Amino acid sequence: KAGVEVFNDIGVGGNSQTSTGYNPTTDWLVDLDTGQPIYDGQGNLQAWWIPYYYTFMYYWVPTRGAKNELETTSLFVNDRWNLNANWSFNLGVRYEQVKSTSGAGIPEVKSDSIVPRLGLSWDVQGNGKFKVDATYSEYGGRAGGNQFGAASSSGNPAYAAGWYIGPEGVGNDFAPGFDINNYIWFDFSVPTETTFVDPDLKTPRTRELSVAGGMELPKGGFLKLIYVSRDVKDFIETYTDSDSPIAQDIQVGPVSGGFAAEITRYENQSDSTREYEALQLQGSYRILDNWSVGGNWTYELTNDGDFEGESGQSPQIGSTRGDYPEVFDAARNYPTGRLDNFQEHKVRVWSNYTLDFGRGGALDIG
Repeated sequence: KAGVEVFNDIGVGGNSQTSTGYNPTTDWLVDLDTGQPIYDGQGNLQAWWIPYYYTFMYYWVPTRGAKNELETTSLFVNDRWNLNANWSFNLGVRYEQVKSTSGAGIPEVKSDSIVPRLGLSWDVQGNGKFKVDATYSEYGGRAGGNQFGAASSSGNPAYAAGWYIGPEGVGNDFAPGFDINNYIWFDFSVPTETTFVDPDLKTPRTRELSVAGGMELPKGGFLKLIYVSRDVKDFIETYTDSDSPIAQDIQVGPVSGGFAAEITRYENQSDSTREYEALQLQGSYRILDNWSVGGNWTYELTNDGDFEGESGQSPQIGSTRGDYPEVFDAARNYPTGRLDNFQEHKVRVWSNYTLDFGRGGALDIG
């Protein structure tokens, strides 16, 4: 068996954050005695512009027509050999190429990998009653545009943040609050200038080893015990440290003036760890010809590491390992221990009962 897969993820557009690009953050005007907000004549909350306090301006400049194309090409070959009644083998290999292409001036990111799929099966008696299986496989992770296309302006607008130092005032249309000269601009991001993606960036690789023993039960049932071990290498990490070069004279729209910013680097690293070990018990049994039960139980022995790599709504994220290591130490920011998805015991049980109505058909209840 062989096959080819081509997956093309194309992002187009600059991702406007607001109609004007400006996004101010202020406190609301309140009565200092009661702490209650003071509304204007139309019943609206009123912005309170206080200099050198919690008043900021965030300014976004999207690049219209920006485009990033992320293409993943996979070729795979798989073959099963039956040596005799007792022994069979599964031999497979998968080749993957990931290529990210953006606009002019942005270096192409391109890498490839070869991962094996190996399996061994021993039928103890040659009749399928008792079997022992062993597998070794490697899997390449999915390439994400938020990492491979991080240096593109597609969906990733330029950004600047400023601290308000103008006159104090009140009102949602207070003119000095929208004057860029009344801010100290301190944080800048222009993807094409402040982000570097390693041209040889690879997707993370998971290595998996499994050993299983199973047996047939009467009435078409079975029982199987599986040991699974996994680990991960080649994590994708963001780095902002002493090795990061400085981008000079950053300009975001009208915000300019010789500003500098550290370049964030996207690179592979294998210093982090993610390790998983578990025992799985699976089985099914037919109590009657029309009534069957089944279930599985997973007992996690290990689900540890110091790299989550994802959150509830944000897959493919880095950690703080590469960010200002002189400030963010391991013990407080990426300690080694149980990962968020650790669940020591997971049990699932199900049953299916069939009511035969003859010519009227059948009803399955599960």
